[in-house]
Amino acid sequence: MNTAPEEHNGATPLPGSLTPPTIPGQGQTSEVEQQAERIAPVCCCFRLSGKEYFLAIEYMLEIADLTEITLVPLAPPHLRGLVNIRGEAIPVIDLARLHGDAPSHARDQRLIISDAGGEKLAFLAEGIPSLSREREGEEVDVVHFVRSYKIGVN
Repeated sequence: MNTAPEEHNGATPLPGSLTPPTIPGQGQTSEVEQQAERIAPVCCCFRLSGKEYFLAIEYMLEIADLTEITLVPLAPPHLRGLVNIRGEAIPVIDLARLHGDAPSHARDQRLIISDAGGEKLAFLAEGIPSLSREREGEEVDVVHFVRSYKIGVN
């Protein structure tokens, strides 16, 4: 039997023992944490002009009421304008117009505020978006969107 101290996960065992001491709960996930992981939402699902979309939760900041949109002269059709959210001008994206569909005229619209690498965008949504574990509809890839449709002066 070899009783020489061995390194195990960077710890040196106590003299005479074969395994390092452990701290209760260290490296283990509690039952509450496991349950939270099982029910945590992974995306924000929303509708616009009859189509379903979803946005990965890690890019979502908030769901906001639609406020006054300031038009941007000569902007592409999918850029509805800018909204002021807590003093910050954020571009409003109309995915229906981007895909060539008619713009939504629904009265109950919201904004899904997202952030990818410090670039904030607001996506129009009809009704109240939901947080879900199920991905339904077309994915809104915020990172790709920011790269492809960069708004502003380069």
